Amino acid sequence: MNTTPKLIQSVQRAIDILNCFTNSKPDISINEISAKTKLNVNTARGLINTMVANNLLLLDHNTNLYRLGSFFLSKAGIIQSQIRSYIILCKPLMNALAEKYHITASLQIVNQDEIVTIYCAYPVSTSYYITLSEYTPLPEYVTSSGKLLLAHVLLPARPDYLDDIEFKPYTPY
Repeated sequence: MNTTPKLIQSVQRAIDILNCFTNSKPDISINEISAKTKLNVNTARGLINTMVANNLLLLDHNTNLYRLGSFFLSKAGIIQSQIRSYIILCKPLMNALAEKYHITASLQIVNQDEIVTIYCAYPVSTSYYITLSEYTPLPEYVTSSGKLLLAHVLLPARPDYLDDIEFKPYTPY
């Protein structure tokens, strides 16, 4: 029995285009988008023009580079509100854990194959603590909590889970 949902190709292509934009590469040319998504440049152009018309993307006419559009501003507010409610709910527990065990305790959200830290609690009375970067998405295999998730939840359920992941080193080790 196949439990994989049927995907709509045009929607998936638009999502693939959006995924081209990163913190390190916020502005991208149509040729870069075409290459990254493996779409014909004319197909990419049609999708991009539709996304520009709906404010999902913006075109800088001076540089001919695209960036994420204002559409996401109002949607980001919705997500921030949800995240604030998680933090309010979990903050007392995270702070108590940090104090009791003299550790940095982090509240994280798993989104597909990424982990995002949304709150860090640090012990008040300790010689040192590790500072974590909040709101920076990291692949599961990079973080200790992600490795636990892989080992005890994802891999037992799907042994082939790692087959499609392109591993990128984040440290020399």
